[in-house]
Amino acid sequence: MQRVCFVIETMEVVDGQKLKSAHPDKYGYYTAPLAVIGRTTLNKTYYMPGPFVEAMTGANSPFAMQVRSGNMFGEWGHPFTKDLERIGLVMEDRYAHHLRKVYTRDLPDGSIMIIGEMKPFGPYGKYLEESFASPYINTAFSLRSLCTEVFNRMENRIDRTIKYFVTFDAVGSSGYKESTKRYTNLGTGKESLDYTEKELVDKTNFSMDVAPEDFFTKDGKVLPAFESKNIITDGWLTDLFGAKEVRFSTTSVPVTGKYIVGKNNIINEDGHRTSLIHSLWSN
Repeated sequence: MQRVCFVIETMEVVDGQKLKSAHPDKYGYYTAPLAVIGRTTLNKTYYMPGPFVEAMTGANSPFAMQVRSGNMFGEWGHPFTKDLERIGLVMEDRYAHHLRKVYTRDLPDGSIMIIGEMKPFGPYGKYLEESFASPYINTAFSLRSLCTEVFNRMENRIDRTIKYFVTFDAVGSSGYKESTKRYTNLGTGKESLDYTEKELVDKTNFSMDVAPEDFFTKDGKVLPAFESKNIITDGWLTDLFGAKEVRFSTTSVPVTGKYIVGKNNIINEDGHRTSLIHSLWSN
């Protein structure tokens, strides 16, 4: 057999970006990239920019509400499960960091980097802190969300529309090459997520494909994970899928609620999900 010799080692410089130890501010918060809007991930997934920003910053965004209130945390690793309720929760026994601030930075190719300021915190905070301090570990983050998706044959990728943005988790390897410690100084600052629709169109990780019924138990009640006022606001779930206010006149009691087009779902005034056909038949 021919003799084989090789050496594989962590590269100090990639794309002109040096991997080195990170240092926190006086309050213990580190700055690092979290995601990139307008780029396809290494897993051939593209998150539609408009819904991405809206899910993070909109008036009904649970994520924005939690960041502003000082209650946004991330976990050590993603909860890889099909349990929708678990995906929508950030569990205290898995805390790795607290997110103090999230903002954007323009990249040379016109895409938008999302930057976060986070403090190692909770049961797994010590591991994240060790990762930031190491000159060889490329600390990485990945988004967690619930979304709808379609395969884009033209671009040979999966196009995802985020419906519910959960958090950013610390992970071993990110879907975006740039959402790692190595690329912390890449791009120019624009500390805002207030991009216009035109800007997003021009700039034309862990997520789960969801349908309206996924948010309810078999008896039609909203999943416990989504009942907390700290997580959702009134009307959030019906807005999520573009539900329209409807009222049907029947021979007995009128059916009133919000109808999700194409899904045979009607969410009544009590917030419970029922079948539209069943509602009309039973009345």
